Amino acid sequence: MIPMPTAPVAGGRAAAIWERFHQYKNGWPSLRSHALRHSLLARVLTSTLALAALTVLGLTSLFLWTYSRDLQSQVTGRAEAMAGFLAGQSQFAMLVGDRGELERLARNAVLSDQVLLVELRDAEAGDRKSVV
Repeated sequence: MIPMPTAPVAGGRAAAIWERFHQYKNGWPSLRSHALRHSLLARVLTSTLALAALTVLGLTSLFLWTYSRDLQSQVTGRAEAMAGFLAGQSQFAMLVGDRGELERLARNAVLSDQVLLVELRDAEAGDRKSVV
């Protein structure tokens, strides 16, 4: 068993080292808070790092929001273009009532990876044809 050293006589260099040892023996957080309280460089560095982190976080969220909004706009535009194309292709078949041609158009549209559902409506007759 190692004997525990006793406290040195007050007032000397050994007493100051002994006090410092007992002040920091339970961990270093008090040393960090001491440095932040008394060091201008530590305070400036901490505030600069916090400001940089907030800036990076803000710019990242702004970029992701803008990217999401633009992606949604592109997907919507592509869907509208595809719907317009299918409307143009099925217009004559709908006019003459050619169900075989309408089914072929709907089947071909669904076979592409971009379309999940085709629903052809005749606004005048109230007729509806769906292909999943």
